[in-house]
Amino acid sequence: MDARGSEGVPRIVTAQQIVAAIPLPALVHDTSFHILAVNTACRKSANLSRTYSDTRDVFAFVHPTEHAEIRAVSENLLTDFARTGESSQTPVAAMRRLHQDDDVSVSCWTHTGLAVFDGVPLIVVALDLANPIVSEARTWRERAERDDLTGLYRRNVAVSVIDDWLAAGDEVMVMFADVDHFKQVNDGYGHAAGDAVLSAIADRLHALSHDDRIVCRYAGDEFLIASRPSVWAHGGFVWQFDEQRYLADYIAAAAGAATHLLGIDGHERVSISTGAARRRPADSAATLIHRADTAMYRNKAHRVRER
Repeated sequence: MDARGSEGVPRIVTAQQIVAAIPLPALVHDTSFHILAVNTACRKSANLSRTYSDTRDVFAFVHPTEHAEIRAVSENLLTDFARTGESSQTPVAAMRRLHQDDDVSVSCWTHTGLAVFDGVPLIVVALDLANPIVSEARTWRERAERDDLTGLYRRNVAVSVIDDWLAAGDEVMVMFADVDHFKQVNDGYGHAAGDAVLSAIADRLHALSHDDRIVCRYAGDEFLIASRPSVWAHGGFVWQFDEQRYLADYIAAAAGAATHLLGIDGHERVSISTGAARRRPADSAATLIHRADTAMYRNKAHRVRER
């Protein structure tokens, strides 16, 4: 495709004219995500001059978590253009995370549209950096989703994930973990020690998190782990990982770490009761969690009788 229009004017000149007319920080890139022009406001306010001069690659200053989204937006705009032969009248607004020249990440609203130059589509992006709260939006969302003490997800996030997995028809297992006699820890060693115990347990449990497993602080001294157990088929033999046993052993080790933190042993050691449940056909997140909670209390009662 020729880089010049019918009158021999380079596309880059047209791109410069487009961004110069936009009052917000703005840039234009081609369909290969090569930056053609940025305006002065974009160089200064968005602090993108180094990226522009060094690489002219859109992905160089967009956080990796946003790459798939900006590809999708551009592809949708191009699909509309291919179908209608005209640019979209309504820019696509979304929050994006950018890497600035000083390696600081900033979140801002972007407005992405399509301009057509001599039949050639160009992607125009305007950045709204006016509201300082917007730049912190992702941080505030993280704070809303994470428990302050442990850094684990809050209950509502885990419940939402479980509901999504159930709706997708996935096999789901939920395990409850509750610290035994936690009040005695607080009364005997102080609330600061109690917080340290919860944090020590949470640090261990956090390492369990991955795409098919989520860990949350459910309430007080209760933790919840939800997972999609893995099944592998090899040479006609189907092998299923024993998720429940693995998690129970891991949680016991977390209790051991908390015991070591307090410097105690014997009957005073920190212990954790667990209970698990697997999905049934009519389960919701609430019913699945309830069965796991019930199993945990049965386990706790059994442990009390053994002491």
